[in-house]
Amino acid sequence: KTKGGTMEFETVVHARHSVRDFRDEQVPHEVLEDIVRMAQRTPTWANSQPVRVYIVSGDAAVRLRAEHAQRVESHEESHSDIAAMPRSQWPQWNQEVMGQWTVEFKEQFAPGQVHFNHAQKVLYNAPAFAYLTVPSGIFDWGLFDAGAFANTLMLAAKSRGVDSIAAYSTVIYPEEVRGIVGIPDDEILVIGIALGYASDDAINTFVPSRVSTENIVRFIS
Repeated sequence: KTKGGTMEFETVVHARHSVRDFRDEQVPHEVLEDIVRMAQRTPTWANSQPVRVYIVSGDAAVRLRAEHAQRVESHEESHSDIAAMPRSQWPQWNQEVMGQWTVEFKEQFAPGQVHFNHAQKVLYNAPAFAYLTVPSGIFDWGLFDAGAFANTLMLAAKSRGVDSIAAYSTVIYPEEVRGIVGIPDDEILVIGIALGYASDDAINTFVPSRVSTENIVRFIS
């Protein structure tokens, strides 16, 4: 660690991974605020800064998790603001990469050892969430800006010892989030990032591999 208790950048990048179960411990307000402030350094199209951040914690996070679990238990279909694409429609190479994730997961855990679907249903027991939006009608580069902002936010969180997961499950019921959070109808709900401190649950030991760098980069000189 460096002065001020933050980690070296390379350490942060390698240490951060998706956490799927959090301890029942609140993240201090000032830490959450610092994380967002650091994420604001993310570059955006013409410095438009289109991303708005809604931090949910405390009793509001409890209500959000409870309502989400009820909707999942009632088998409500997902209907996120940004539509998901079935794996079968992805290019073959991407399908194979996603399939490897499943293989690695099954190799690491015995049947019933961890409860992946339950973790999604209870929104990972996260004590806090950062919901990111962009204005409705914005052109596609606004989503690039939101993605870059999300990654900076998660790295900033890890630098302060806060774990995270950016998960589709957090936005599959937009009206649930809008009702509790107060997001205006003229904003697109892009993603929710669960924030907190990782529990000792075995599910948090899963860190999927990455394809080799040689498979994704081409150097032209």
